[in-house]
Amino acid sequence: MSQNEWERYPNETTKSYDLFTQFLDMGPRRNLRELAELTKEKHHKIQALSSRWNWKIRATAWDDEQHKRKQDAELAECEEMAKRHIRIAMGLQMKGLEGLNMFDDEEKLRKMRTSDIVNLFKLGVEIERMYRVAPNERVQEDKPVVIKFAVDDDEISDEDFSSEE
Repeated sequence: MSQNEWERYPNETTKSYDLFTQFLDMGPRRNLRELAELTKEKHHKIQALSSRWNWKIRATAWDDEQHKRKQDAELAECEEMAKRHIRIAMGLQMKGLEGLNMFDDEEKLRKMRTSDIVNLFKLGVEIERMYRVAPNERVQEDKPVVIKFAVDDDEISDEDFSSEE
């Protein structure tokens, strides 16, 4: 027997294997009658080949492998996304820290509100925390992330530091 169920079996003819691969290409809703129509072969011949070479079992193994490959690819994409989001989060944190360091420079401090600095830092920390946990521990939130930046120079109140929206 071959390494994988869907690979060509020893002694399986090229013609039979070609018909089998066409059967695989039909996807999960494949059936022998449609293959016979598609290939202009007699239905009883297709049935005999399918039975002799275990097409249904092999096709199920193929479908399972394709599903596994898709899941693996999606997991890899999620891991890359998490890494990218962590880099972004750390960048936001750095901008927040730069803003905090502006407290030493009166002129720069007047240009940025404390709430803006705090929001940048807070957002960066939240995103990093979200992506640093194991994928199966991540919590999906239905609410969007909201970042508020002040547009006027009014005095800052305690509400500017509130975590509730």
